[in-house]
Amino acid sequence: MLQFVVVGLGNFGFNVANTLEADGYEVLAIDKNEERVQESANTLKHVVQADATLQDVLKSLGVGNFDVGIVSVGTDIQASILISLLLKELGTKRVISKAQNPLHGKVLERIGVDTVVYPERDTAVRLAKQLEVPYMIEQVPLVKEYSIYKLKVLPKFVNKSLSELMLNKKYGVNVVLIERGEDIVFPSGETVISQADSLIVVATQDDLRIMDSEEGK
Repeated sequence: MLQFVVVGLGNFGFNVANTLEADGYEVLAIDKNEERVQESANTLKHVVQADATLQDVLKSLGVGNFDVGIVSVGTDIQASILISLLLKELGTKRVISKAQNPLHGKVLERIGVDTVVYPERDTAVRLAKQLEVPYMIEQVPLVKEYSIYKLKVLPKFVNKSLSELMLNKKYGVNVVLIERGEDIVFPSGETVISQADSLIVVATQDDLRIMDSEEGK
């Protein structure tokens, strides 16, 4: 099972650590702020107060034995870069670091960070896209402009079969699964859509906008 070390227990770092631990993974959480460590220790199993910018400290904690290191240091960009570099040098197999801005992200990439994330930007983008397509529930990006979307059923789809709707032919929207209560339906052309269903589709955002704009037609 994968082992994770999370450095920085602000909102992002704490929630990542808490989610991983709740899913059954081993997580070591590190922060130099005593109050934050004490608060986190009420929820997380393994929390250490330490200065992660010191190589000897990280080495003593055995970070090189972890599969994934997640660097979620607040606004201290210098500390973020240094900690990310130290994790790489000490042998952490994969390093994921939170960036404050594009320049910070470029530096992290240059020093070998495997994945750079921009939580605030990405959250804002997801929210904007959901607002653009009101019936969207979730989105998982695939390649280029394509994503997997979980959609509410539009009123014009209710009590019609997929062969009647011709979503692929009309809009380029491919229905791959249907959530029906607790059940998963692998649809065929004869599958009839109900109001309570959720559609799992592969499409582009433009495809969905066109489908939405023609809802009343």
